[in-house]
Amino acid sequence: MIESRLKFLFDIQKLLQQWGLTTHQALSVNIAFGVFFILLLAFLSDVIARRIFIIVIARLVARTTTIWDDILLKRRVFNRLSHLAPGLVLWYSVGFVLLAGIEMVNRNGRFMTGISPT
Repeated sequence: MIESRLKFLFDIQKLLQQWGLTTHQALSVNIAFGVFFILLLAFLSDVIARRIFIIVIARLVARTTTIWDDILLKRRVFNRLSHLAPGLVLWYSVGFVLLAGIEMVNRNGRFMTGISPT
């Protein structure tokens, strides 16, 4: 199930092994790559949320005649809400990389210790 969703992570590990890395090294680099990719996605989601979300909300607030949304915009509530985007990206994606790492460990039989399982 995990393997079908994150097939590219398994392909990266195979590619690294073809380049001459050991299984242990390829697995470590693969997990590091996955974590880096998630952090990059979180950063991009923060930038996009701040740029697009805030601009759209500000334009909508300017069109309305109610006062409460103007107060929320003035108090920068929407700026603070935009910081939920990277948190949500991290919350929903870190598990996939870590589960993929555990799945790869189970497939390879060892991780970090060099001791094969009994």
